[in-house]
Amino acid sequence: MTELAKEAFASRNYRLAVEMYERSLKQQAPSFEVLVGYGDSLAKCGRIRESIGVYSKCLAVGSVAPERLKHLANALLDELSGAATTTINFRRKIETSFACPLCEGTLCQPVTSNCGHTYCKNCVEPGKSCRVCGQKIVTVSETNVLVQRLVEKWWPREAEASRARHEGDILMKEGHLGQALERYNLAVHLVGKAVAANSKERQGPRTQPFGVQVIRKQSKQTQLCQGHGIKTVWIQCTDTMEIGAREFCDRDDVL
Repeated sequence: MTELAKEAFASRNYRLAVEMYERSLKQQAPSFEVLVGYGDSLAKCGRIRESIGVYSKCLAVGSVAPERLKHLANALLDELSGAATTTINFRRKIETSFACPLCEGTLCQPVTSNCGHTYCKNCVEPGKSCRVCGQKIVTVSETNVLVQRLVEKWWPREAEASRARHEGDILMKEGHLGQALERYNLAVHLVGKAVAANSKERQGPRTQPFGVQVIRKQSKQTQLCQGHGIKTVWIQCTDTMEIGAREFCDRDDVL
């Protein structure tokens, strides 16, 4: 049965491979190779959370080399990239400015290269070409605190998911596979919650079109504008992205 499962996997019939491995596990005690093959097959089918559970069992049976988890890593990247694309469709074009050009996830510890494009700190590799413009990356900045705060303010779930994935990558490189799987599992969970939340938001009523919205207004007397009162108007876009204060003559209709 195990050989049939391997043949199904090699022929890219991953669903059949899953079925074969499940039958094999029912017929005999789980071996290391069977568990790894089962985990790989689940990952290829997009059943990432289940595959993480299987890989965790592998750690209890024997040592798992990082390269043995390549199918999980690829499936996880596809999952997060796909969810990020869905989220971008929800959040409109502005969100693309806060996605890493390399991993395509929400920026985590954003740093800017000499060409002006921003990457996750763990993704950028000096000496290689920029994914966006092709220019060679020579230097990168320190973490852009402002961009990091904006990301955490506007997309908190996505930011937390991206951070968990990057932590998993680091743990994987250091050989802490069990802890890495836990962080990957958390990342998948958070992305699912983010997509569900964004979908729910878009289904609700929108009282104003996408654009700017007045949220506070106050008048003050000043000698500016030939003695007219000055309105200080705070505006923000309807997706809660604060733009800031603007001053207008009290006689102007800014609403």
